[in-house]
Amino acid sequence: DNRELLYHSSNMSRGLRLWREAVDLNDRLLKQGPSWRAYVSRAITEYQLTADPQKVLHWLDMIPEMKRDEPRAAVMRFRVAMLRRDAVQAERALGVVSSDYIEDAQFTGPRALLLAEAREISDHRESAVNQWRLAEEACRARLKTLPENATARALLAIAVAGQKRMAEARELADSVTPSRFTGAHLAHAYVLIGDRTQAIARLREGLS
Repeated sequence: DNRELLYHSSNMSRGLRLWREAVDLNDRLLKQGPSWRAYVSRAITEYQLTADPQKVLHWLDMIPEMKRDEPRAAVMRFRVAMLRRDAVQAERALGVVSSDYIEDAQFTGPRALLLAEAREISDHRESAVNQWRLAEEACRARLKTLPENATARALLAIAVAGQKRMAEARELADSVTPSRFTGAHLAHAYVLIGDRTQAIARLREGLS
């Protein structure tokens, strides 16, 4: 129906980074009635356009309580908390996600990787390392099943770099072809490795 068409069209626009077009399509959808998926979509576009926690939360707070445990909604609340450097709220946001390996268009990867990021900003280094290890195990398990999965390999590079095994992390990152699915992850890995030149290059390649 028309609502589904508008929703999927907005997702396609977002995937192409046509943020204003995505906003317009979402707004047209919401004029026809409430939609928790559209609220999340607007939160994502607001995050990309402004990175303003209050503006992103405006949309997330409109999601009905029964849908707030959806992975994409939880991940967006996590990202808002990280913008605010609020590790406690970041972890709380992920508490509603039951799966150890999140599979969603907004984020696909180990929940432990996100928890590690939160614990790093709270200066709980030992606890963060434990989460990086869990993330590494999850990525390696995924690669045993799907050895050509570039996203899992890029996330593995992040998890290994989080444990300060920089040479291994670089080798992993160098083995992944940048794309719109891996570019941001590779940039993250190179930032942790300490190579900002490669981080910027991979991010640009992922956006091209």
